[in-house]
Amino acid sequence: MDKKSKKWEDEWQKLPYISPYEDASHLLSNSDESDKWTVAFLHELLHVLVPKKTERDNLLLLGWYLGLRSRFKRALL
Repeated sequence: MDKKSKKWEDEWQKLPYISPYEDASHLLSNSDESDKWTVAFLHELLHVLVPKKTERDNLLLLGWYLGLRSRFKRALL
């Protein structure tokens, strides 16, 4: 990992936690805060679905259905 990526990751980790159960519609769609909410949401979703051994494509389709599209895919990958 290069220094620039490491610095961004460190700064991203310092962002406040945003609950996946909060309404995140006030967040800018291309912001790091929006990514942080998406990761929290994905974490909760995986907690429910992984024991059921769902496939990645199913998760991506769910992200598309929920309107998270590329943010969801980026967080998942």
